[in-house]
Order: sequence, then structure tokens, then C-alpha cells
Amino acid sequence: MSNLTISETDLIQNNDMPIVVLENGVRIANFSSPHSFKFDDGIELPGCSKERATRLMLRSEEIEVPGVREGVVDIDLQFRMSDVVEAAILEANQDGSVDVVLVPFPVMTCWKSSGRDIGKMRCVRLDRITKVAFSGKFCR
Repeated sequence: MSNLTISETDLIQNNDMPIVVLENGVRIANFSSPHSFKFDDGIELPGCSKERATRLMLRSEEIEVPGVREGVVDIDLQFRMSDVVEAAILEANQDGSVDVVLVPFPVMTCWKSSGRDIGKMRCVRLDRITKVAFSGKFCR
């Protein structure tokens, strides 16, 4: 870890992955979400650039099945990880400047289905009502 202090919560750019330091000292990065995350300690992790979010999207495959009535279609959705996303995850997991790399739930699901170690990857845990992210609780 570098010598940043907890008070240095301004955005840190690292390979265009937004990173902040939470009040509890956890250095957290936003892997690919274009949305910001507001934490319960008041710190806000900015969203990724549109370019990064687009570059690190999973490929989706939609299989249409009959819906609840005519004219409505249900979708069986499956995600596939590209080599670009895989390489970016490996790089993020090796990044010594972060403790946690927040990834979207579908990214975590794809990675775990391959049987590989999740490393620093975690999913955000939000309060269902306020949509505020917990600074001391993450999903594996």
C-alpha cells in the first residue's frame, strides 16, 4: 500500500479505474460501473467513464421464450466474459493500491463460475431503501 492518508478521499485515477479511500481506511475501486456509489460514511466513489464502462461490459446472449401473454417475450439472459474483461480483472486484482475492487454482480457470477479465486473483487452491499452502500460490508 502507498502512503495515502484516510483524509485523502479525493478521486485517485489508476488505469482509469476510480479509487477512493473510505473513512475506515479501505481503498476501494470502481471496476466498470458508470454509476457512482454513495457510502454510509459520506464518501462517494465516482462512476467509471463511459468508455471504460463500455469496454468492460460482458457480452450478453438473449434467448427469447414465450411471455405471460401474446406480444410479450421473456428473456433467458446469459453473460460471457471477453478476454479484455478477463485481463482487466487480473490487472485490478494485482493492483497494490486497492483493497477492494467493486464489480457488477454479473461479472462476479461469470468469474466465480470459472472456478477462479475472486481476489479483491467484491460486489457492493446496498441498503435496500436508501440505496446507500455499506462501507464495511461487501458481497463475495
